[in-house]
Amino acid sequence: MEEGIEKLDLEREPTLDELEEIEQVALVEGAEPAEDPVRMYLREIGRVALLNVDQEMWLSTVREAAKLLADHRRAMRDRLGRPPTHQEVWMALVDNVYTLWQQAVRLCKKRSIDPPEFIALLEEASLLQRTRMPDAESYLRRFLEQENVAEDEQWAELTRVLLDLFTHLYLLPDSTLAYLKKTWQQRGRLPSRRALRSHVPSEEALELEWADVGERAAEAQQHLIQACEGYAKANGSSFEIVHDFEEAA
Repeated sequence: MEEGIEKLDLEREPTLDELEEIEQVALVEGAEPAEDPVRMYLREIGRVALLNVDQEMWLSTVREAAKLLADHRRAMRDRLGRPPTHQEVWMALVDNVYTLWQQAVRLCKKRSIDPPEFIALLEEASLLQRTRMPDAESYLRRFLEQENVAEDEQWAELTRVLLDLFTHLYLLPDSTLAYLKKTWQQRGRLPSRRALRSHVPSEEALELEWADVGERAAEAQQHLIQACEGYAKANGSSFEIVHDFEEAA
């Protein structure tokens, strides 16, 4: 190896600059580019498109949805002493939607601002269900980034509540979202919980609806990891940061 390259510490991940320097030396020494693992890695990372803020939020929602669904099932199993039915889980999700929306409205009232448009949240959740990576701008993100609103603990709480609400909406079947939207358009408010529960989907429909939640979450996680690697490459960061993200995610 050339004298200009310092000996690498084998107990740590090499930095991007070190990897690129190794690549240049490998080319000078006649290594085949197609067989050089460093070159192959850098080329692969270069194909990963960096995510915008909307895509990051949507992917995080898809990832967190699987955890949320599992947490509901675990908590209900502990309380009931048996695995819950899909319909019981659906009812728990619906109850949380009502509670979270009421919290959001109350927090907005304290800030003297209008709450977000509920139909817009429904439509965005429905779009995310149908599309892996929507080609649109997030209404929720725009609402949370209002320029005339000072960020403080109260706003942070509203952000948490709305993101949690959005994740719950994403997990509800499209038929449920459609019923909520229709009722809101007709009455300007949510239906009663009793009325909504009369529209509970069948066990079979819910099983099919949630069959790929884990798979979609895994795909979202992989996209986020690849984007993190892309950021590391673009910023010249070490790969250790990427690995820390992957382990913590």
